[in-house]
Amino acid sequence: PHKGCDNFIKAALMALKLNINLKFVIIGYGSQEAKLKNIVKKSCFASNFIFLSNVNHKEILYFYQLCDIYVSLNAYGNFSNTNLEAMRVGTCMILPNTLPGIGFDKTLKNLLPEDTYISLHSVNSIEALSEYFINLYRNKDKINDIKLNMQKISKKFIPSWDSRIRTELEFLTELVKYNE
Repeated sequence: PHKGCDNFIKAALMALKLNINLKFVIIGYGSQEAKLKNIVKKSCFASNFIFLSNVNHKEILYFYQLCDIYVSLNAYGNFSNTNLEAMRVGTCMILPNTLPGIGFDKTLKNLLPEDTYISLHSVNSIEALSEYFINLYRNKDKINDIKLNMQKISKKFIPSWDSRIRTELEFLTELVKYNE
């Protein structure tokens, strides 16, 4: 529940009811998976959703680049590994600027200029998210501008995956040596 998939699906269904021809890809698995698939199955829009339970890490970049919009409604923060990867490849992201129990996300505001993502008031802003889907669907140039801006800014503070892993392995190697 903390990843907001239920709100994502509600917002997607609202947009689809307005005859907006969108496809939604949901990647991941968890305790809510069967419930979410059932909600979609019961709607008349099941063909507009693709659920992928498990995607190999090497393949995930393909999906970031395939999708026009990346949405994170993670209640625990905007800088999870998946979000950092999506930022690094330059996706058009929709992120909440207010998080439950945390409040206003100052880190998001400090690191990302307003032209690098779409700011959603909160993880519970279902109607606003639906409106963003519709507006972005109608404005591909805005999607492309946000993608380019995100790609430029993210390179300043997010290392590539390979570089990050190399640095972490070096750190762990030194830690093991230190503890021997």
